Amino acid sequence: MRKKLIFVFGVILCISLVYASFIIAVILRDKGNVSNVELHIGTSNRFTQEEIMSAMHVAIEDFSNKKGWNDELVSLEYNETHSNWRLELDNLDKELTIVIFADWYQGTGIGNERVLGPWAWILSRESSSGSWVVVSQGKM
Repeated sequence: MRKKLIFVFGVILCISLVYASFIIAVILRDKGNVSNVELHIGTSNRFTQEEIMSAMHVAIEDFSNKKGWNDELVSLEYNETHSNWRLELDNLDKELTIVIFADWYQGTGIGNERVLGPWAWILSRESSSGSWVVVSQGKM
């Protein structure tokens, strides 16, 4: 009888530890991985490289804070022709708004198996010296 009690207690303890580990992993889940992002900055008649880099860093921060476990940001790109097209489509101010395009892997828990893209962040600011703020993001 004592051996059965010890066995049952051991099984319950093991199940409890596995469950607790899962809960802790969910609560403390990894944020989006941004450690190996490739940045591609095209030429621009409107923005300096520093302004484009600043917008890219806001997009990186947004990805890091919002994407899930095993998601990895692969690349960011500023292409003025594509950005202009998207801004005209949405009727947005080209002087104060920028579109940053991206590719990223969506994690499956087993590895990064699915590439999502093109993804884009639309960022805006109140003046030419203002800080970039994410207005919208999503699959293009």
